[in-house]
Amino acid sequence: MGDVETTMERLPPHPLDDHLHREGVTTVVLAGCNYPNCPRATLYGASERDYRVLLIDDAISGVQPHHLEEAALLGVGHASASHTATALTGALSAAGRLTPAEHSR
Repeated sequence: MGDVETTMERLPPHPLDDHLHREGVTTVVLAGCNYPNCPRATLYGASERDYRVLLIDDAISGVQPHHLEEAALLGVGHASASHTATALTGALSAAGRLTPAEHSR
């Protein structure tokens, strides 16, 4: 994405928010390093901007049960990487946006 930052921890205006809106993005899927810092700030920033947020709980280091509870209070869902990949594959396949060869990967 070039010069666009990859966190949304500051309030508007923010170039990543502008880019996502231009692209029609409504959901942010969150993975990363050291949950208490950047991923948590991104989660709050995305939630404040009315994105649906899905936290991939086994793809972020430092996530503790109380972090998931805190995120749930913001309406943020969480799932494992394998569950998310399976759900996305099924949804793309059902929508005809995944070829049989891609589905078998």
